[in-house]
Amino acid sequence: MRSVVLNLNGNVGKSTACNEVVYPRLPKGTEVIYVESDNSIPGKIAGSKEIEATSEEWAWLIEYLATNIVGHDIIVDIGSTDSKKIKALFTEFHGSVDEFDLFIVPHSPDGKSEDTALTIDFLQNMGVPAEKIKMIFNMVPVGAKLEKIFADLFAYHEEHKNFVINTSAVIYKTGLFERIKNTDNTVESINLDKTNWTQQIIDAHPKKDDPKVKEAIAYYSWMKTNKMMATSLVADFDRAFKAVMGKPLQAEATKKVSSHA
Repeated sequence: MRSVVLNLNGNVGKSTACNEVVYPRLPKGTEVIYVESDNSIPGKIAGSKEIEATSEEWAWLIEYLATNIVGHDIIVDIGSTDSKKIKALFTEFHGSVDEFDLFIVPHSPDGKSEDTALTIDFLQNMGVPAEKIKMIFNMVPVGAKLEKIFADLFAYHEEHKNFVINTSAVIYKTGLFERIKNTDNTVESINLDKTNWTQQIIDAHPKKDDPKVKEAIAYYSWMKTNKMMATSLVADFDRAFKAVMGKPLQAEATKKVSSHA
């Protein structure tokens, strides 16, 4: 499987789609190649490759894909760069879109619908069939209706039918990324952690007035909260991955707010 994550628009969550949704769920040994990547983005995959959006380095990419055509999963994450550069490269290397099995186009409420539509138009004009272009809705407010907050894109899809909308391909807005920024924690590591943070708090409670213990309890409470958020977020990632890797589903696009929240 060779996948591309791109949107000629910024602020749509491309790094989340690549690093958190797709990569962890593909077979071990999957490679990630970043094109014009923003070095400030956290969570880059260890051992990944980075190239610039130049003719010379795009030629290297095409040759690398050709060399590893059998039994090799690769994700190409095209960063927020000058859209003219990316268009020029796909145009110069005629048929290079055919080297990929899937084009994932993330979109968020902060993104411009017209730019996302232009991305899809461009891929269509390059010969990419609709079934290979799949959207992930990112940073969606909990409880929101996709058809309402992304009305322009749903109308565009209804008119052109040149990409796939699957209403299960949704990642809901979370504060977890901000909470764990500048730490060694990742969504995946927190989700997989088996520590009973509640028990840690209980065990520490007898010495709660000790400054060091008080600091430890604050950390245990912080991690317990992170675990709750990560569990919910990973469920979103699992659902979104299945949606973009499979056939379109008819699913309810609203995540209900728990009455106990």
